[in-house]
Amino acid sequence: MSDFFTPHFYDPVTAPGVRYSFTGKLDGPRKILPGGYISWHDPVSDHWWQQVWFGTDEPEFVDLGKLTARAGSLRAAIDSRTGTISRIAHSGPLSERFTAARSLTAAAKRSTSSRASGWRDRIQQLRTEPVVEGTWEGGA
Repeated sequence: MSDFFTPHFYDPVTAPGVRYSFTGKLDGPRKILPGGYISWHDPVSDHWWQQVWFGTDEPEFVDLGKLTARAGSLRAAIDSRTGTISRIAHSGPLSERFTAARSLTAAAKRSTSSRASGWRDRIQQLRTEPVVEGTWEGGA
């Protein structure tokens, strides 16, 4: 299960009684837990960065460089450079559930693509059929 940070995650200093994540596992601002990561943009250098904590004793910082000429979402562009999703999928007790969820997502994508293909074929068929004045297939 994922844990998401609260707005207090950005606080400048740790304060007693403040919740930094929804589960309460973070004990201070701007920290991550083992198996976690966070990405951000440095406007001065125009580089994207990640702090990751996968299979090491301490978190690591990774300079992703500039993200130029990207297609798709920002998250997809970052994940494609880092392999973060694969690292999450193959670490810890969530890996089996992650693999199952990925399989279901792929099945849904195939189903959706198939249905879209059917609609495209039908639209093309309607575009090429001759129009006979005064008739309509749909009825009255």
